[in-house]
This record gives sequence, structure tokens and C-alpha cells, in this order.
Amino acid sequence: HQNPDVPDVYSFHVKSDIRFRFATTEITSLVVNNKTYARKATFNVILPEEAFISNFSMVIDGKEYPGHIHQMNQTDHETDEEDKKFNSQEQLPRGSTKFSATIKLGAQKQVLFKVRYQELLKRKLGFYEHIIYINPCRPIKDMSIEVYITESNKINILQVPPLRSVNPSVPVQDSANNSDVEIVRPSKTLAKITYRPPRNNEVVDGIFVVKYSVAQKKYTGEILSSNGYFVHFYIPEKLKPMKKDILFLLDTSSSMIGRKTDQLRSAMKLILNDLTGGERFNVLDFSHKLVFWQPKMTLWSEKNKNDCLKWINQRPIGGSTDINRAVVEGAKMMKTLDNTTSEGRARVILFLTDGSATFGESSRNVILNNLQKENLTKTPVFSLSFGADADMKLLQRISLQNSGEVKRIYESNDSAIQLKKFYDQISSTLMTDMKMKYIPKEVDNGSLTKSEFNQYFNGTETIVAGKLSDSYVKPTSWNLVATTSNGMIKRSKKFKRIRLDKSKKKFGFLTDNEVKNIPENLWAYLNIKQTLDKLTITNNEKEKEKLAKQLLDLSLKVSVIYHSGR
Repeated sequence: HQNPDVPDVYSFHVKSDIRFRFATTEITSLVVNNKTYARKATFNVILPEEAFISNFSMVIDGKEYPGHIHQMNQTDHETDEEDKKFNSQEQLPRGSTKFSATIKLGAQKQVLFKVRYQELLKRKLGFYEHIIYINPCRPIKDMSIEVYITESNKINILQVPPLRSVNPSVPVQDSANNSDVEIVRPSKTLAKITYRPPRNNEVVDGIFVVKYSVAQKKYTGEILSSNGYFVHFYIPEKLKPMKKDILFLLDTSSSMIGRKTDQLRSAMKLILNDLTGGERFNVLDFSHKLVFWQPKMTLWSEKNKNDCLKWINQRPIGGSTDINRAVVEGAKMMKTLDNTTSEGRARVILFLTDGSATFGESSRNVILNNLQKENLTKTPVFSLSFGADADMKLLQRISLQNSGEVKRIYESNDSAIQLKKFYDQISSTLMTDMKMKYIPKEVDNGSLTKSEFNQYFNGTETIVAGKLSDSYVKPTSWNLVATTSNGMIKRSKKFKRIRLDKSKKKFGFLTDNEVKNIPENLWAYLNIKQTLDKLTITNNEKEKEKLAKQLLDLSLKVSVIYHSGR
């Protein structure tokens, strides 16, 4: 809400420079105090929770005061109550975090706030999505957004829909175009998007979205190298999706009564309709009691689908939550699958709960150890944290320890759609047991980010970064070992090199040195993310100290502030 006794915001400008999926965004805002007395000036920026802040400064009386990163006391993770408070924050859009800076601005003074952050855009269902949050809370006459995109291949689809509402109940209109946007295409691989809202003295508030896809030529992997670092982007050639064996673990405890259960049943209808012949599935209904729909994994058919949906809709809701037995018995069910009939197939456990372990074993560490002992098939576990009361820390650890990921599902009218959208991203596996190997003479293999992946999903992208063995080396080839629908493959592939200086004319706002630093920054970005994951999983205090030091060293090396979100 607008406070009448705060300085005026004269301008709000956003610039983004996206180079090969890596987005650098700079926000500047001029705040003026026209009063004869000092007033508090606050600069609030909402940014994606995956982003790292790389620079912050204030310009007052023509002098720039830069922010600095200092070591802080290690406070490990938030408490459970803080975590629940964070989960239930409604003032922030989904998937975002907030950066704030406050100063006492003297009479008749002005301050120019500047913040820069960086983010790797993830490929989902074939598209990259760049999001900018606009929340000035007051009318601003001078407002603009400029987005520059530079890619190595043709940008074949580019969409800039109308501003999305921060209210999730308002329908998304991504198929329409934003009438206040101008798009210029200097070449097939470049795009500039400019947004200037009409000056009608109204508050502009919403989510600015740029979605684009890049043409996939027949190549075997692109490599970006500079200053002794490299980044390898890989999207495989057209592969046939693998048949899957999927087990759903569904919480039916008393906290699920009402809208949550209705939304879950709606989502399961959509998901089971997506399965096809030859795929196997089963459902475990759990509260303090555990009941499987079938005693073993069952082939999908129209009849089996309808029988399962009828069973789900008739299951009683109530009781406590036995998470330990649910995940352990789920892993045991996956072990019953015969390896001879599972070759060339993908296994997935989809685990949904809205609470914490209130029955049976409640220790997080014991639950994790029990699951690890039983999950000998290394089936990835994807956890869905439904609502604000779910034990997000436990679900994070379960998924990270078992090659999956966790997704927060917000309790609202669109919960079923959220569930289905997440399922869509993991519904089509192209490869399992994927290993990417590099030539030791060209690459320092000890510096590599994650290079082995349990599954590769259609519409995504695999990215590995590391240091070169020498700064002058130009890597030539790499090796891929994986399992596809046709069995195991072993291939040697040559790189396609991306030229950082592809455009002769200046495009975007990054300096030449900043462009050359992209491989190192991407390496650090991935390293920090993956080290945070390791910190979440471990319960060893010495290991925590070691990982915390690695995080500090990395953040100081590339001057970034990260949001752990855990």
C-alpha cells in the first residue's frame, strides 16, 4: 500500500541481457525527497528465488556507494516455524524472494538505487522463461523494461504475453500479446523487447514474462569457453520416450479433508489420462494406515485407469501421517519389478503430502536412512509439498537424496493445475543413468559441476561447467553413456563451439569483459546451487562446515549473494 509520507519514485528502469540462457538483470530507481525534512527511503525488489544478486549500490549527490559482501555468522537453516512462515507468505509471488534496502534520505535529496542479479534460465517443455516482477506500489511516470536476447541458434518462437497478475486466481493469458511491447529482431539469433506502460497515472503491478524457444539443429552439444572455464549445453537428438513405471504416494490424512482432496483427485484424473499402453502404475494411499490400489505395479489400460480413479475417489480421508512407512513401502514396491522387464524403462515415485510425520517414525534422519536402505533401484523421488504446513525440509532431503526434486504446491483454486504442470515436466523420460565424460587433457575433471544424471526429461537441457586444463585449450569432444528406450548407448561426440563475439555490433549492455566472464559465472552459479543441495542433504556437522566454507569462498570469488530458500 502506498504511504503518503515517503519520498517520490521518479523512475523505475529494468534492463536484462540474456546470453545463451544466462540472464543478467539490472534495476535502477530514482527516489526523490522534496520535503524540508529527512524521510526514510526504501528500495524493494522482488526477484526469482533462483537468482543471485551480483551488485548493489546507491548514488547520492553524484557519488556512488557500492555494497560489499561480508562473511556472516553461519546460522545453518531456518527453524521449522520460520520455514512455515516463509512457506505461507502470500505477499510475494510464487517462486520469488525479496531484496530490500532502506536509508534515511535528507531533505531535498535524491538517491539512485541500483541492483543487478543473475539467473540461469531453465529449459522446461522446450521453452526458456524470463520473469521480471513489477511492484512499485505507486504510479511512476518514467517506467521501462528492456530485454536483450542473444542465442547461438535461431530464436524460432518468442512470446511476450500481457502482464500476469500476482494473484494466482487470475487466469494466465500467455497466448495473447502484450500491446505495450515492441519487439525488434536484428537477426535470427537476436531479439530486443521494449516495454513502456501507458502514462495514465495508474499503478503498474504484475509479472512481465518473456518466453522463447531456440531451434535445435542436428548438433551434439554446444560449448562456451573463455578465461579458463567452459560451459557445455546438451539437448539430445530426437529420442523415443521411454515407457515408465510410476508409483503415486498420496496423503489421505485428516489434514487433506476438503478442497485439497478435491484438487488432488482432479489432478490424478488428468495425470492418469496421460499414461499410455505399456506403462505400469500403482497408487499408495497413506495416512496412519497404508493401502495399495493393487499388490503390484499394473499395466495401464482404459479399464485399469477407470478402476483406479474410482478407487481414489472412494478412499476415506482421515487419520495421522506415517511418512516413513509410505516412502519405505513405496521403494519396496519398485524393487518388485523384474529387471529383465525393466530395461529401457524409467522409474518414478511421485510423493505428495501436506503435513509432517505425525505417526510412527518422526525423525527426519531415520526416515532418510530407512528410505536409502530400501531404494536400491535408485528410483527418483519427486516430492510435492502441498500447502504451508508440509515438512518442506524433509521433502527436500528425500528428493535430493533420491535424484528427484521438490515442488511447492500452493493451496488455492489452481492446485490441480499446479500438480499437472509439474507432472508434465517429468512425464517423458528420454534417457536414464546418463554420464557425461570429458578428455582429461582438455578439462580439469575435478572441477566439474554435476555430470551424472539419473534421468533426462524431454523438453529440458543438461548443462555441465568446469575449468579447462589450461586457459588456451579448446575442448574438441566428449563421451556420453546412457540408457534409452533401445537400451544402453555409448557415443563419442564433437562439440559445436559458441562464439562469444558472434555479433560484431554492440548488442545488450554487458561489457566485453562481462561477456567473457559468463562461463566462470555460470560455473560458480551451478556450483553454489549444487553445494546448497549437498548442505541440505547432509546431517554431518563437519561436512556442513566444509560445505559452508565452500559456499562462502565461491560467493566471494564471483561477488554474489544467494538465497538458500531452505
